[in-house]
Amino acid sequence: MRPLAIPLDSARIGGASITVKAGYELLDEDEKGALLRIAEVPQAVGWLAPGDLLVAAFDRQRKSLKAIRKPEEKDRLRFHRGHGRLYDEERQRAMRLAASDEFLRQHGQLMALIRAQHAQSDKAPPVVPLDAYFDGNSEEESIAPNQWGYGRPPLAQLWERLRTIAQRPDVQVLLVGIHDEWQELAEDSLDWPPAENVHIYTRASAQDAEQWIEGLEADGVVQGWPCGRHPAAPEPLPGYAVLTVCWD
Repeated sequence: MRPLAIPLDSARIGGASITVKAGYELLDEDEKGALLRIAEVPQAVGWLAPGDLLVAAFDRQRKSLKAIRKPEEKDRLRFHRGHGRLYDEERQRAMRLAASDEFLRQHGQLMALIRAQHAQSDKAPPVVPLDAYFDGNSEEESIAPNQWGYGRPPLAQLWERLRTIAQRPDVQVLLVGIHDEWQELAEDSLDWPPAENVHIYTRASAQDAEQWIEGLEADGVVQGWPCGRHPAAPEPLPGYAVLTVCWD
């Protein structure tokens, strides 16, 4: 961690300062400086508090930092990655405060299943039961996000349509294929893992399945596993095959 010089008096940036080698978090940086979040405040500094943000400048060798001011509106664009991270942290805090015990249970069980399958094999995406994916999910852009707002029905209606397909006598089961971007979610994130596609185990033809999904704004139905078959996926019954519903 680079040494950080902090002025003792914010009104006298050019005056006396104290140098610390810890107690701050680097949120973002560019060629001239960095956006920092203060974790611990030296006793001699009275104008800062834990959690405050600071804009600091690098020295010529980029080996140390000197605090110059608290962030201004113009810094939002300059340090957009850092501000985006702060926004996401705040959003996660709000989600956690609003989350019910039932949601935490549903989300936790789904993520545990996905992580267990990933540990079993990372050669193909995890696949989860239809109801396990949709039960508790209210994130409209978690599946077919490019079609949401452009004809794809709301999540609740999409789930109901897919459940109707799953209940057909010529269908064995429906599984939801998980998008590999789920791995980008933080360990404690409450975001719903994104879906890539839906797999239908059926003895019907792809042409029949195309009719079942009419109005779901899918790009079509393909044979087999476009992203590979995970070993956790069950074997089709005799006379059944896997068809996959795809969205762009």
